[in-house]
Amino acid sequence: MYALAGFSGSTLARVDEYDPATDTWTRRADMLTPRRNFVAGVDVHYGGGAANGRLYVVEFNTNLSSLTATYEYDPGTDRWTTKAPVPFSYQEFATTTLGEELYVLASSAGGGKLAVYDPVGDVWVLRAALPTIALPGLVAANGKVYTVGGVTGDGTLTPLAVSPAVYEYDPAVDRWAARGDLTVSRHSPAAVDVGSEVFVMGGSSTTSLFATPVATVEEGTPRP
Repeated sequence: MYALAGFSGSTLARVDEYDPATDTWTRRADMLTPRRNFVAGVDVHYGGGAANGRLYVVEFNTNLSSLTATYEYDPGTDRWTTKAPVPFSYQEFATTTLGEELYVLASSAGGGKLAVYDPVGDVWVLRAALPTIALPGLVAANGKVYTVGGVTGDGTLTPLAVSPAVYEYDPAVDRWAARGDLTVSRHSPAAVDVGSEVFVMGGSSTTSLFATPVATVEEGTPRP
């Protein structure tokens, strides 16, 4: 497990690695530049995941559409390198890993764009968009990618509303399909695959900036 960047009196580039076998933390090579979310006046946002034996961090800047980036960390060499930039710069995003590829769903009111990153070829490929929902959690399980929860509406023609919807993306046919609902409507939750089960936790039940987080944890089994 890795803890990357953040803020502690100043913006950090620090990287630390946790070994559960020895219950110890080890300092690793710093990121190429200090990074944190929500810098005043600069809407920079981050996400990432592990694929192909390496760690990837993706960067979005909604103020400067040309400022997107992908960074790769190789634990074997303890080195960071710059890779092909993400092909969009939406503010809100979720990431997950399926097989040896990294999936990023970047969204705004009214829907989101999906891209998959191939670490071997260092290339991003746009996939089928999800036009119905924004701000979902994202998780991979059973060879598919799932969005959980989110927000419907565009805030102009249709009001924003928190949704319990679950959608499934099948990489084999590049298609999204509805797959039922969560028991609790929420947006921006965390989601993780453990064995054959998916756990959804946290998030918010309203679209207010100062909404109380959801404490309910849900467990589900994606169909084969």
